[in-house]
Amino acid sequence: MPLQAFKDLDVSPDSMGLTRKIQLQKNELIRQLDAAISLSWDSEQGVVSDDQIAVVLSSDPQHPLLQIEWLRYLKLSPAAMTQTVLLKVDSAWLGEDYLFNIQQGRVAPRNHPLRLSQNRT
Repeated sequence: MPLQAFKDLDVSPDSMGLTRKIQLQKNELIRQLDAAISLSWDSEQGVVSDDQIAVVLSSDPQHPLLQIEWLRYLKLSPAAMTQTVLLKVDSAWLGEDYLFNIQQGRVAPRNHPLRLSQNRT
């Protein structure tokens, strides 16, 4: 997610360094991400076993952009492994390119970004 998508995030330049500032605000970042993005398998949402965030520079050399990458590990019941994944993203976060990798028990290969848009029905 682009840094500018987050509200009330202190990324002002100072001697502390951006990566350290982001790590100090990790709980708030995860709270905002969790409020904006949800995954579910029928009625099951899984139990969070770990959340990791990283500050990365986008790969677009024409428009470099600082982004937050979020890796969330969920524990699911065996029945959930065969169900369809429902991904919900708050409409206020739409309009950007996001990369979603949803995998069972292994690291996902990088794919092309998924373009999300509001459903206007």
